[in-house]
Amino acid sequence: MPDPQAKDLLEAAILALPGVEKRRSRFGSRQPAFFVGTREIAHFHGSQAIDVRLGKDGVRVHREALRALPGYLPRKSASPWAELKLAGPESVPELLVWVRRAIEG
Repeated sequence: MPDPQAKDLLEAAILALPGVEKRRSRFGSRQPAFFVGTREIAHFHGSQAIDVRLGKDGVRVHREALRALPGYLPRKSASPWAELKLAGPESVPELLVWVRRAIEG
């Protein structure tokens, strides 16, 4: 069952990171998206998941670590995005690690 409180906690934590702004996604989603400058680094998929832009190389480099996450939702084809399930408030710190990696690029 989705936990809207977890989404709110993650959104607040992301917006507290330096240089992050909330805007509408460039990829057509009506869900909140997060930018550093002109680069979209993450966006929500409802209250259940977040896409984090690690880049194709970043997803490849971190593939084993991502697969070890219980909430990783792998894609069938190469993508610069890693989709991570928002399991509840306890998943927020781990998801924030991946958002920071997206910012570091």
